[in-house]
Amino acid sequence: AGYINGSLSTLSRVIEALGKSQKNKKHKNSHSHIPFRDSSLTKLLKSALGGNCKTALVVCVSQESHYKDETLSTLRFASR
Repeated sequence: AGYINGSLSTLSRVIEALGKSQKNKKHKNSHSHIPFRDSSLTKLLKSALGGNCKTALVVCVSQESHYKDETLSTLRFASR
């Protein structure tokens, strides 16, 4: 589970950096670093995330109260 959480955290940082990079292109600022090499997951997804393509994120959540914390965490991740 530790590797998965680490990869998801890296994916989150990559998506955030890509968003900032797009804003910088509009304002003609310098390029920011995109941490694709920080995990195997982001290395594999580099061409899907960093090119001229549209990428969708599908998340699975539960309505059960037992999974409330996990569902909230997943929704926070997806909202980035």
